[in-house]
Amino acid sequence: MSKPARPFIGVVIAVIAASMLSACGPQPTPVPTIPPVVPTTPANDDLARVRAAGKLRVGTSGDYPPFAFYSPSNYQLDGLDIALMREIGRRLGVQVEFSDFAFEGILDAMRLGQVDAAVAALSVTDARRQVADFTNFYYISQDGIIALSDSPVVAVRSVEDIAGRRVGAQRGSVYETWLRQRLVDTGLMSPNELLLYARLDDAVRDLNNRRIDLLVADLAPMQSIVNTSRGQYKLVGQRLNVQQLAVATRKGSTLLGALDQALMQMQADGTLNRLIAQYLGVPPEQITPIPTATPGPPSIIIVTEPAPACIDGMAFVADLTYDDQNMANPPILQPGQPFRKGWRVRNSGSCTWTTAYTFSFDGGNSPLAQMGGQTQVIAQPVVPGQTVDFYVDLVAPTVPGIYQGFWRMRNDRGVGFGTRVYVGIRVPQPVIPTQTPLPGVSFSANPTQISPGQPVVFTWNAQGARAAYFYPQGQLWSQYPVPTTGQQTAYPQATTVYELRVVKFDGSIEIRQIVIQVNQQPGAPVIQEFTTIPQNQVTLGQPVALRWNVQGQVNRVRLLRNNAVILDNAPVVGTMQDYPQVAGQNTFTLEAYGAGVTRASRVLNVISSGLPGPTIIAFVVTPESIPVGACVTIRWEVSGNATSIRITRNGQPIVASSGPSGALQDCLAERGFYGYRLEALGPAGQPAVRERAVTVYR
Repeated sequence: MSKPARPFIGVVIAVIAASMLSACGPQPTPVPTIPPVVPTTPANDDLARVRAAGKLRVGTSGDYPPFAFYSPSNYQLDGLDIALMREIGRRLGVQVEFSDFAFEGILDAMRLGQVDAAVAALSVTDARRQVADFTNFYYISQDGIIALSDSPVVAVRSVEDIAGRRVGAQRGSVYETWLRQRLVDTGLMSPNELLLYARLDDAVRDLNNRRIDLLVADLAPMQSIVNTSRGQYKLVGQRLNVQQLAVATRKGSTLLGALDQALMQMQADGTLNRLIAQYLGVPPEQITPIPTATPGPPSIIIVTEPAPACIDGMAFVADLTYDDQNMANPPILQPGQPFRKGWRVRNSGSCTWTTAYTFSFDGGNSPLAQMGGQTQVIAQPVVPGQTVDFYVDLVAPTVPGIYQGFWRMRNDRGVGFGTRVYVGIRVPQPVIPTQTPLPGVSFSANPTQISPGQPVVFTWNAQGARAAYFYPQGQLWSQYPVPTTGQQTAYPQATTVYELRVVKFDGSIEIRQIVIQVNQQPGAPVIQEFTTIPQNQVTLGQPVALRWNVQGQVNRVRLLRNNAVILDNAPVVGTMQDYPQVAGQNTFTLEAYGAGVTRASRVLNVISSGLPGPTIIAFVVTPESIPVGACVTIRWEVSGNATSIRITRNGQPIVASSGPSGALQDCLAERGFYGYRLEALGPAGQPAVRERAVTVYR
C-alpha cells in the first residue's frame, strides 16, 4: 500500500482477528497530539493554499461504478468522477490526490480538513447544503420506464410499483444502483428479477421477447424508443430518480468559484459531454442539458439543524506488514497460505471510538477477497488523535489471481466513516512436479497452454481399472464419474489443475494431474459467476436454473447446452430456466465476447426414472403485488404419479399435504418479498417444482 506522500493515497485492509482482540488485541498508541478541532467557521482561502501546494486533495468513494471504481486492469481509481476531477486539476494547474472514504462519511472527512473537495456522485440536497457548498451541476440524470404496449402495467408512480416485475437495466448505470438499493437490498425484489445488459439494444430485444416486464434507463432514449416504435412500447413511468450531481467544498470555501469556472469551460468546449459519453454510455445528444450559471461567491445558508456533538474520522497511517506498494507490487502468497496483515490507523475525528464501533468488510475485486475476515469490534476506546495498530490472520485464496479487499469503520449507529483501507496480494499459478507415468494409466491434454475459453481435449485410458473420475482440482471428485477410457473437452477461463482419479480392482487409487496454463487476454470479459441449480444432478423433464454475472467490457453473451445455443445476446447479469432434452451428461456453457472470449462450463447429470413422475399443470399466485393486510389466491393442479404435494411460503409449509388440485387464500400482514413453492414428488422421488413470488408493500 502506498504511503501518504504519493500522488495517490492508497489504503489497506484492516481486519481485526477475534483471537487477537481477546488475547493481544489492537493496542492504542499514546501520542502527544491535540484532538482535532471541527471547523465551525467558514474555511480559509482554500484556493490559495491549493495553488501554493500544487495539489488538490479530493475525497471520493470508490465503490460506485461508473462514477468511481477500481479498474480491474491496474487496481487504481477510475470513473466519471475521477476523470472529471483530474481534468479540473489540469485546468487549475495542480495535481489531484484522491482518498477513498466510506460514502456516508465523505462530507465529514471534508469538514475535518482531510480533503479540499468531495466528489462521489453526490446529489445536491437541502440537508447536504447545510454542511457543504456545491458547484454547478456536472450531470443531471432522470429516468424513463417503458413496457410493451399490451403490458398490464399502466403507470409506475413509485419505485415500489416496480417490485415483483422482471426489470432490465444497463450494467454499471445509476439505475442498476438505484434498483439494487431501493428494491433488491430492501427485500422488495428478488435479485433474480433484476437483469443487467451491456447494451441497451439487448435489453430492448428481451423486452420484445417478454423476458423482462420493464426497462429502466435515461429518459431521453426511452422517449426516443417509444416515439419511433409505432405503438409497440409505452412510457409507463418517468422522473422517479432525478439526480443533480455536483462537487462539494467546505462552507465558504474560496475553491468553489475556481471549480465552477473549470466546469463551465469543460461544458463549453465539449469535454464534459465527452467524459459522460465515455463513462456512462450516454450519447451526447441524449445528455440532459445542464443549466448555465455564472460562478460567484457561495450563498450563505444558515444552519438550522443542531450540529453534531462530534464528527467521526479515520485516516490511514502506515502498513506494518505486506505492503502492496499501491497495488504496483502486491506480495506473493501461495494458494491457501495463512498470513498476518498489520497496519496503523489514526482517529482523525473528534469522536472517541468506543467498543461499540466495528470494522467490517466492504467488498473487493472478487468474492474471495474477504479471505476469511469477519466483522470485529474495537477492543478498547481510541480517543481523537490517537493511533492504533491492528493485525489480522487471513488465508490466501486457492484460486490464482490478484486480490484487493476493502474494509471500513462503522460507528455505534452502524454508519460508515473514514478512509476505506485495503489489502492486496497475488496468488501465483500452481506448480505441479513432473510425475512418473504409471503403467496401465495414460492421461493427456491438448493443448496445455491456451487463451481463456479455448477448448482443451483431455484423453485417458485406465486399463484394468474399476472406476475413473475426471474433474478440476478442488471439486468433489465423486460427482464427476467417467468411463475408464474416454475423452472430454473443457474450456478453462483461468489456469486450472485437472485430475484423473483411477480406482483399481484391488482398491488402490492413482491420481494423475495436468496443468492447463491459461494466458489472460487484456480486456477480455471476466465471468464472476456461472452456476446451475441444482449443481450436479436433475431428473429428465425438470428445470435447471442458470445464473451468471459477467464483468468487464462485454459485447455479447451466449448460453449453450451441449454446444447448441439456447440464449443469444443474453444480459451480462441474468437468470433463466432450461429443460434438458436428453438423459446423461449435459454441458452448459457461458460465452462472453469482448476484446477476447471467455468461457465457463458446468456439467449436469440428467437421469431418467423408469417410473413417470408428476407434472405440474398449473401453479398460480395472484396478484403478484399487494398492500399489507391483503390476500393472494393460490391455485394448483398436478397430474401424473404424485405421492406427495406440498406448498411452502419462504420455506415454511402452508399446505403440508394436498390432493392433485386445489385453491386457497393466504393473507400477508408484513411488508416484504414472499416466495411460494409447489413441490410434487413421484414414486421414485422425482421432484416437480414451480415457484412464484409476491411483493407486499405499505
